Amino acid sequence: IAVDSYLIKPMLAQGYSANYIKAAVKVLKRALSVAADLRVLDTNSLAGYRVQMSLKMPPLVGTQLSESDVGPLFSALRNAARPVAMLFVLMLMFGTRIGETRLARWDHFAGDYWFIPAENAKNRQEHRLPMTPTAKKLITHYAQWQYTHVGKRAFLFPGEVGPVSIRTAQYWSETIRFKAFTSHALRKLC
Repeated sequence: IAVDSYLIKPMLAQGYSANYIKAAVKVLKRALSVAADLRVLDTNSLAGYRVQMSLKMPPLVGTQLSESDVGPLFSALRNAARPVAMLFVLMLMFGTRIGETRLARWDHFAGDYWFIPAENAKNRQEHRLPMTPTAKKLITHYAQWQYTHVGKRAFLFPGEVGPVSIRTAQYWSETIRFKAFTSHALRKLC
């Protein structure tokens, strides 16, 4: 198939990772699907194509966190900037995703719950997460720190406009890595 010759093999030769190539093919497939739906193209030549058939995906060996990694993880968090540490501590405490956590607003924390609106959740369903006394103290302490050092903001993790970007949150994730793992590994560890 032409996608192998003109896209996948050249990208592999240029050193792109298998996951990046898979994402690029996904975007191309979506574009062709939309073009076919709009009748700009007669047919979608990639309908039914699966990149896994052409591309050997690397195994996810050693990318998980275990209980023995908690000590080094908290050492990395202790040395991180306060917002970075807070983002990942919340993810560990509540098992939330990086996107849900970076979108947290102060008004989502009320009483005994952290409310995650449906539009912030991957599954598009709202969540009410019960807060322990420790979680409440942590949130209160962070709110005081933020007010003193950043000023009053609507978001726990403010960016230039609105919350920090997903790119920034992913960069923060890279800064705390003491071994190869993803932010999703924190959720699984929780």
